[in-house]
Amino acid sequence: MAFVHRLLEGFMEETVKTRPIVYLNGMRQCGKSTLVQNISIEKEPHYITLDDPAVLSFAKNDPAGFIDHLPADKLNIIDEVQLASELFRYFKIAVDEMRFSGKNSSLYVLTGSANIFALPTLADALVGRMSILTLYPFSVSEVNKSGMNFVKKLFSDEITLQKYPAVNIVDIIACATFPEIALDKTKNRFLWFNDYITTIIQRDLEEINKNDKTTMGHLFENFIACEIMKAVKSLGAFSVSHFNPVQNQGKEVDFVIESPDGKTIGIEVKLDGTVNEKDWKNMAVLQETIDSRFFRGFIFYTGTDLIQVSKNIWAVPVGYLVN
Repeated sequence: MAFVHRLLEGFMEETVKTRPIVYLNGMRQCGKSTLVQNISIEKEPHYITLDDPAVLSFAKNDPAGFIDHLPADKLNIIDEVQLASELFRYFKIAVDEMRFSGKNSSLYVLTGSANIFALPTLADALVGRMSILTLYPFSVSEVNKSGMNFVKKLFSDEITLQKYPAVNIVDIIACATFPEIALDKTKNRFLWFNDYITTIIQRDLEEINKNDKTTMGHLFENFIACEIMKAVKSLGAFSVSHFNPVQNQGKEVDFVIESPDGKTIGIEVKLDGTVNEKDWKNMAVLQETIDSRFFRGFIFYTGTDLIQVSKNIWAVPVGYLVN
């Protein structure tokens, strides 16, 4: 199966080139192993996985010897490293020794399906020595192989008024998922997920769309939230928050994204094919509140026209993510 380029790829390669250890975090089956084996830097990669029982036994029983046996002239990629917590103390020692010899970058890439922040003793051992990146399942643009980071595009491009093809919300939500089932249409998703909630989403999404707009609205908002996080995590020092100046006043904006230079965009999500003035009322409150830091506001909706609705505020069809 051909490698599908990931939004995180470029940022990860740059991070690996400048940091001694990079820890790639992410749930199982989201594509971590495939990504780390396809990053391109000047150093030749050396890949090993602790899923191999013999390798895991060596790492756990002789962590110092395990690290000593890794080739010093290669980028050592160690998959599922959380299985051998014994290694982390010795990574610290190895990095400090290499630092004294002037070799302080591109030493180790570690992957794990456990959040390292939930393992404080491990994280503490590598404070200042390790960068942590997070990989999510496929975004819509990754599945479509467009390479578009829509958050970066919203910040950088001129906004052009145009019509986008209508898209099926159910289809695009379903395609932004784990690589194995996104790329192999013959896979039985019910068996793959094997849990009640996902089965309901996959089996009954069309029925939900027809009969329960509130539920579908939550799914649509969650989908946009996931797409935002997939995009932002590949950009570095961008932050995502929620705007709610006065609780229970109904003036919140779903997502607020701030770039490193302070430029801020707001994103609202609306499950409807049209927009009206009340849909950007809260965005106007955000615009007034943060004043000059407000760059642009966007209302993502299920229509087909990208239109400007107010000063620096646009209605953007969900098809923008696909095309």
